[in-house]
This record gives sequence, structure tokens and C-alpha cells, in this order.
Amino acid sequence: MTPLPLNDPGAQVLELSVHLPEVTRAVGWLESILEAEGLDPARIFGFTLSLDEVLTNIIDYGFPATEPDAQQADAALIRLIFRRDAEKLTLEVQDCGIAFDPTNQQIEATVSDVAEAPIGGHGLRLMRHYLDSLEYQRRDGWNTLRLTMRAA
Repeated sequence: MTPLPLNDPGAQVLELSVHLPEVTRAVGWLESILEAEGLDPARIFGFTLSLDEVLTNIIDYGFPATEPDAQQADAALIRLIFRRDAEKLTLEVQDCGIAFDPTNQQIEATVSDVAEAPIGGHGLRLMRHYLDSLEYQRRDGWNTLRLTMRAA
């Protein structure tokens, strides 16, 4: 599937295949950008944790048909697009996997005892905590999830 057109020469772009080791590469890429932008370590942590969560879910759930066939997984694409303006830092995560809108998902209630907490299912809560906004769009067979954080 052909990627969505990219018409922003000021954007920083990273393209990934659909393999879990790519998550580490992507997180390192974003971390180096955010460090260069002068973000404090706590905000860098929140942004990179959010990216890790998004990418892991895309790879684990967005491409189930590619699992047995490594060539198909290599052909599948995830694109990261980082932009900065005076007010905000934006990271778009584009993928051609199964349509999924995380902004329409309910967040489970928190539990009072850690022993009662289920494993997993906390990614959206963390992303909503660390990010200023989370927006989703499906267009031409592509998911676009926009993660935004204030610049200062």
C-alpha cells in the first residue's frame, strides 16, 4: 500500500517495518530529537513512553495477517513524522494496518490495590496523562494517530 503523501519539508521522518525491534529504534530517534529540542527528562520520558505504547500495539495487533510471512511484514510500513512549531511538538504515527481509533476507547477505572490491577491495558491512561492531545484519523487505508505536547 502506498504511503500517504508527505508535503512538509520541515518535518523529521522515520519509516519502520512491522517488527518489534523497530520500537527501540523509533524511541531512540524521538528521544534524540526531544533532547535537541531542550525538553526536560520527565517530558521526554512521557513522550517516548507514549510512542513505545503506540508502536507496540500497532505491531502486535494492527498486522495479524503479516505474522507468518516475514516478507509481508517487511513490506508493511509505519511512518513517524515529527514537527515543531512555536507552541507544540507533534508526532504523527501513520500505519496501514487494521483501523483502530484509540481516542474512542474507554479507560478502565483505577484500582486501589496494585495486586488487583490487571497486567496491560494502561497505555491509553498513560498517554492521556503525558500528552496534551491525542487525535485519530483514518484516510485511504491509513491510520494516523497524532500525539501532541506543548513546546514549553
